[in-house]
Amino acid sequence: MTVKQLTLRFTEAIIERLKSTAKQENISVNNLVERYLINGLDSESSDQADYSRMKSEPFTPLSHLYHLLSDNISDSVYNDQKVLISPAEVRFVANGALEEIKRRCIQLPWYIDTKEIAERSIKSEVIQFDHMERLFPFALCHYLKNRADRAAFAAQNTPDTIRSVTKEYQTGNVSLRLSIEGTLRNRMAPKELRVSPLVRLDIEGEYFSVMLGWDKYIATLRLLRYLESESWTKASPIISGVSFSPADKNEFWRMRVDETDITLSETELFNICKWLLYDVGLVSVINTVIRLNGE
Repeated sequence: MTVKQLTLRFTEAIIERLKSTAKQENISVNNLVERYLINGLDSESSDQADYSRMKSEPFTPLSHLYHLLSDNISDSVYNDQKVLISPAEVRFVANGALEEIKRRCIQLPWYIDTKEIAERSIKSEVIQFDHMERLFPFALCHYLKNRADRAAFAAQNTPDTIRSVTKEYQTGNVSLRLSIEGTLRNRMAPKELRVSPLVRLDIEGEYFSVMLGWDKYIATLRLLRYLESESWTKASPIISGVSFSPADKNEFWRMRVDETDITLSETELFNICKWLLYDVGLVSVINTVIRLNGE
């Protein structure tokens, strides 16, 4: 093996620590530094190999992270504890979320805040539970781009404790019916027939009727949160074919779902926002579905 000289510069404090450690171990400083460098490079190589493996076969690490969240997240208690996962796993979930948000090119506060969390996590290589909960649904959509793969992930990982829920609301001339089909039947079903919870929102008025599946439902939640954060002064962007904008008439809004326009009074829109965002009876199950289906 050919030995070549490489000049490295360290602070005085590091040099003194190296000398002290070398003396204690009765080896030369050169041998000590060589050992540290080799160990560090080997560790980095192993970490990079783990990261590459997770990206190429994401189903298993995503399932592992999902169950970590399910076991440690409470809907009523903020969990800022550090998640005990490797730097490779932190990069896996944070980079996945970051790439998914960049792909969407939509400037929502929810997306912007999540992007900042991802960037901080990548830099520090550590993450806390509540931050991982924000990142995970986006990472899931990044790594499992195919809808069938996400459906298989949800069916495999869904708990069999979710009860079916139906919520009905009425405001003015508009009625809402939110249906969540639970998973209790999975207790008796073979593995191949397991199902994940299904979410459906029906909105009906005198002259219209629309049905929103999961993608449009979660888009509606994010857009309502955006309108609220902007004090109801701005039109929303379009997500999954859903958007909100002030109507021509004062104190009215237009909700657009694909090709259907729904005119809502301010009171009707505010009530819809209150019900969908702040009904405490829905928080737990909706958060579970977000982790299972992605965002």
